[in-house]
Amino acid sequence: MSRLIEVMENHARLDDLMSIIKHHGVNAAFVTNALVKSLDSSEMDEDTEADFNLLLEDLQQYQARF
Repeated sequence: MSRLIEVMENHARLDDLMSIIKHHGVNAAFVTNALVKSLDSSEMDEDTEADFNLLLEDLQQYQARF
């Protein structure tokens, strides 16, 4: 049950974060660029690397649309 609570709390925190970002008028291109740079330079273990590589690939494709 604690895993479910953790997931729900994380989603709520992300919603709060997005509210702040939207309030200050930060655009998607800026957020995408920041995430790509951060993920590209991150060191991670093998278990999470595959997931983050997929996320990074998706973000890079999204970024190319700008």
